[in-house]
Amino acid sequence: SLIGLEFHASKSEVLSSKRPFNATLLLSDVILEEASYIRDLGVIITTTLSLEPHINKQIAKCLKLFYLMKRILPFSIPTQTKICLYWSLILSTLLYCSPVIALNISSRIYLEKLQRKCVK
Repeated sequence: SLIGLEFHASKSEVLSSKRPFNATLLLSDVILEEASYIRDLGVIITTTLSLEPHINKQIAKCLKLFYLMKRILPFSIPTQTKICLYWSLILSTLLYCSPVIALNISSRIYLEKLQRKCVK
C-alpha cells in the first residue's frame, strides 16, 4: 500500500440494510462475509441501523458493575468513596453511550431508573 495501511479481510464484514444481500463483495481477493451486526469503536450497529443492542449492552454492563460494587464494598465505606466509584465506573459507561441513548426515549426512562437505583 502507498501509505503503509493494509487491508485485513478477517476484520471486515458486509452490513446490508437490504435483505437478502445477493451480491458478492470482493476486496483484495477475499470475499467478505455478510453480518447481521457490526461493532465500530465499541458501538453495535445492526442491519436495520438500530442502536437498541448497543444500548442494552451498555445498560447490562452498568448493572453488572453496580451489583459488583454492591457485593464487594462494605456497608461502612464512606459515601464519598461510593460516589467516586459510581462516577468512575458506572457514569463513565453511561456517558460514553449518551449521544446514542438520547435518541431513544424508552432507554432513557430505563436509564433514569438505573441511576436512581445506583444513587440510593
